[in-house]
Amino acid sequence: NSFYFLGEPKLDKISFRIIKETLFISSEFRRGALDIMEVPGPESAYYLDNPDWQGQLQIQNNLSLYYLGFNCSRAPLNEIATRVRLSSYIHPENIIQSVRRGRSSALYGPIPPGIEGHRETALLSPKAFFSSASDRTWINRPLILIQSANEETLELSEILQYQLAQSGIPVKIIELEWSAFKERLRKGDFD
Repeated sequence: NSFYFLGEPKLDKISFRIIKETLFISSEFRRGALDIMEVPGPESAYYLDNPDWQGQLQIQNNLSLYYLGFNCSRAPLNEIATRVRLSSYIHPENIIQSVRRGRSSALYGPIPPGIEGHRETALLSPKAFFSSASDRTWINRPLILIQSANEETLELSEILQYQLAQSGIPVKIIELEWSAFKERLRKGDFD
């Protein structure tokens, strides 16, 4: 825009390359074929820990949300006591430190900090359900966790799988391309 109040731009053009493979993005950036990139999640440790990149990273908050959705219409997760107990075995702070490297915050609902309705603590206490009469169902088969094909969410799924395995709950991860993932969600063919 030649009429921009701060004067004409200093560049003739900007080219955006759409690259789906995260490792290729990083290698293109390191070899000088890209000037700017969003650091791929699996590569964040390399850039955060490497002194050569200190002072060159711009860290920006956003409203991205990772969540684990339970299929509440399928046993055994159709019992609220089962869902609350299962949730108590998941430790978001460990995920934040190990996978996200401190770049996230734990939420106790879908509303992030700074927005009216945000909760600092869980709405329900797992202990209230462990001894309740409604807690008759427990998990006696591997849970099916489906996810879209994405390196960063696979890492999150694997740590969830590990955390639940520590409590004796096997989880089978099924990675699907986006349209197959959405179709399986629509059918309710997952836990």
